[in-house]
Amino acid sequence: MPVSGTLLPAGRLLRDGRGVAKDEAAAKKWFEAAAKSGNPEAEYELGMIYLKGRGVPRSEETGLEWIKKAAAAGNPSAKKALADRRP
Repeated sequence: MPVSGTLLPAGRLLRDGRGVAKDEAAAKKWFEAAAKSGNPEAEYELGMIYLKGRGVPRSEETGLEWIKKAAAAGNPSAKKALADRRP
């Protein structure tokens, strides 16, 4: 598995505190690195971190930006999140 393939799982472990101390700020860094490499799952996870303000200041603008990127790449969770936000 290439190094970039470890970014998303590492972020999830840190976010959830599975096998390591829970650290949402560190999880954000791993998700961000994976998202910047074009991983739609990481784009979605990063978007949710910003929308919820988990380990970062809450930012709807930044969160939606990442979720829209993930949705455009076909991520079903991101598509659902956007659909759920519509009135």
